[in-house]
Amino acid sequence: MKFYCGIDLSARDCQVCVIDEQLKIMVQQKLRNELPKICQLLEPYFSLTEVASQSETFSKRVAKQRVNQMIERLAHAATTA
Repeated sequence: MKFYCGIDLSARDCQVCVIDEQLKIMVQQKLRNELPKICQLLEPYFSLTEVASQSETFSKRVAKQRVNQMIERLAHAATTA
């Protein structure tokens, strides 16, 4: 099954939403901007097909770095599981 993730980053927290191929909301949650917590939330969805992020407060470079770090951690966890 394919999953799609959207992350809206702000200064202190983020909104995370994961949907499946049928557009069913699998996860919709507000979290602190703590990468381990975000990765833990997304862990059941290792097969994420696409991740999109949006950020008003952070520069685009910082937002992209955070999303890339999250994707790398999820990919590493999936290969070692």
